[in-house]
Amino acid sequence: MHRWKNYLFNAAIALNCLLVFLLVFENRFVVPAWLQVVGRMHPLILHFPLVLVVLYAMSVIFLPPFSQKADDSYRRSTGFLLLLAVFTTVITSLAGVFLSKEEGYDPEALLWHKWGGVAISV
Repeated sequence: MHRWKNYLFNAAIALNCLLVFLLVFENRFVVPAWLQVVGRMHPLILHFPLVLVVLYAMSVIFLPPFSQKADDSYRRSTGFLLLLAVFTTVITSLAGVFLSKEEGYDPEALLWHKWGGVAISV
């Protein structure tokens, strides 16, 4: 499990760097057709990180550790849950950036929505 935590952590950092890079140079890149499909899935995958954060909050509030041995496994599992939420948040933000390159959205509302999502992700 420790190896998966390292992979998720490093992937989240790399994808956050990619996200910031894409936003800095957003008027220079064009989203290819196969990534437009990922962008259109933004509303679908948006709810997965929200559910993970709610699960994390509920486990912290309602399932406190009762013994020292349970404390170690409790911390590892809740930490992994939060890390998974961070990783899926980055994926959701990238999909939102891809979706924002399509036509038909209010530019001012899109600007606040896009930068709010990036701020949450980072």
